[in-house]
Amino acid sequence: MSFIKAAAALVAGVLLPGVAAARPADCLVQIEGRTLINGECNFEAEPNGDFTVTLGSRVAQVMIDPGSRLGRASYQDPASGDPPGVADVRRDGACWGEARAIRVCAWQPGQRPAAFRNLLAAQAAAPAPAAASTGAAPGMSVVSTRQVGPWTLSRLEGGGSWRCEVERRYPDGSALAFLAAKPSPGNQNIADTGLRFSGAALLGLRGEIRVVPWGLGPDSSQTAIADGNATATMMDPPNEPGSSDGFANGREFEVSLPGGERLRYPLNGSNAAWRALSQCAGF
Repeated sequence: MSFIKAAAALVAGVLLPGVAAARPADCLVQIEGRTLINGECNFEAEPNGDFTVTLGSRVAQVMIDPGSRLGRASYQDPASGDPPGVADVRRDGACWGEARAIRVCAWQPGQRPAAFRNLLAAQAAAPAPAAASTGAAPGMSVVSTRQVGPWTLSRLEGGGSWRCEVERRYPDGSALAFLAAKPSPGNQNIADTGLRFSGAALLGLRGEIRVVPWGLGPDSSQTAIADGNATATMMDPPNEPGSSDGFANGREFEVSLPGGERLRYPLNGSNAAWRALSQCAGF
């Protein structure tokens, strides 16, 4: 699903939909306790209340369940290489969610409540190190890398976080990576796992999209976050078995995109790659 381009209005200092134009706002975006946006941003909303806040390459979106105070928030920053985040959220005033998972707030400039002032400044994104085959998250750097058949295994560390991933690049320019990262709050699994895939068919897609992985039916669709630059990331839902077995034992990874176009990635050598990833992540 594309990020929304729509309207904004103002009620008691809280930005709400209504006027068909984007406008500046005072925004706060926090992910797992880290502050990513804190100050002026661009605010765009739809009449149904869904909205997007943007600052440079940093984009946060809230999609609201009609007639409720519940919704779903997502965040991405393609320039940093940080894996996208998605979480269910509840409204609290001008804010949706909580800082330990995902919190997205938007106020009229000058109307931020005192409780949200004097927060830590937004953290700068660290450039991806040259040695990394994939981008490093802010404050992280590659500490080891090696080949496992046609796959490249990398471990990244920094700021109390870590990520291991195996990636394979194909002759047509596409790529597939399976990643394992430090568990997010509330996730009882050993690690958060997911798939990052790229291909020409993804070019221009941005924000949440519904994809069907592994050739399953429409009832098995999952949310992926597309970065607009021909790459998307699909994190396995917390506390579910996920795609580990399919990656380790499958012959190919297949994903159906919106509109029904299918991407296919051969998985030969993935069993050895999965064993190496498991060792790297401490499974």
